[in-house]
Amino acid sequence: MQAIILASGRGMRFQPLTDSIPKPLLPLANRPIIEHLITALAQAGCTEIIVTTGYAGEQLRQFLETIRGSCLLKPVVSTGWERGPLASFQAAIRHLSARESFILVPGDLYITPSNLNHLISTHAEMAILYDGQKKQPGTQIQLAASGNISAISQSDEVLADYYSSLPAFRTKAVMMAPPLPGTPRSKSTVYSLIRQWLDAGNMIQGIPITDTPWCDIDTPTQLLELNHHLITIGWSSDSLPPGTYVPAGQSLEGPMQGADLTLGDDVRIIGPVLLGSQVQVGENSVIRDGTTLGASTIIQANAELAQCITLPYTEVPANVDLRKAILDANGNVVHST
Repeated sequence: MQAIILASGRGMRFQPLTDSIPKPLLPLANRPIIEHLITALAQAGCTEIIVTTGYAGEQLRQFLETIRGSCLLKPVVSTGWERGPLASFQAAIRHLSARESFILVPGDLYITPSNLNHLISTHAEMAILYDGQKKQPGTQIQLAASGNISAISQSDEVLADYYSSLPAFRTKAVMMAPPLPGTPRSKSTVYSLIRQWLDAGNMIQGIPITDTPWCDIDTPTQLLELNHHLITIGWSSDSLPPGTYVPAGQSLEGPMQGADLTLGDDVRIIGPVLLGSQVQVGENSVIRDGTTLGASTIIQANAELAQCITLPYTEVPANVDLRKAILDANGNVVHST
């Protein structure tokens, strides 16, 4: 099965962090967000993944070249990415098999392979996942008794008889013909397309997810919360990213000198914490509570970090006390809650 990842947007809510790095490459548990998504799609059975590129597209294409896996990755340049996700979607259509089903997801979605399997295994020609637990705000769907979607709302209010939808759905390229009427308007979304399909009388099956977590990573706060969750639940030994993982309830103390980790005098690392390779932590510093340090991060003396994320090669200044913060490579706090 083919899949499309829409990864061409500007990531405005993550500025200034996305001034230098595209949003799909932001770190989540020390791996780019889009790498988690590619892995999930491949494990669910997708054999070809089309990735639309636009803003900072060369960085994204260079990263995709580093991934070696069971599926074929095909970057597709979206020359009209500024007009919104729907424009990028239309750029990818020509690369689809006409009558085979495909999966469409955004590049900032975290989802498990088991949830994607529900889309892949359905016999419905068009289907979208939804969360019966109403875990997140956002686009909501109303279901008919048949399980088909009867209405879509993007109201900020949680509607009593609506469910939170995941931005992941399945359809066929042949259903895009003839071409969609008109041209994409500014910031048109894929949900605009779904409304068109509903208005034209098409049936879209709603499929409840049974496995959590999932997260549409729209804001830095959502990135921090999901990162903390993944650090807390841990990994199997064969899926750990390079570096050092300290599980909850365990700790490390300095001084310590190693190839991957150097701790100064009186340093305390209190799990759950994930440290990239070649991390250095200065004396009298404390790292704890779901913090993730990117590879080659340097923490100066007398610093304390809790539930923070640093990019690779970040240098954190001395004498700081940071909570729920994201730091860029220059040690600047680009987001803090």
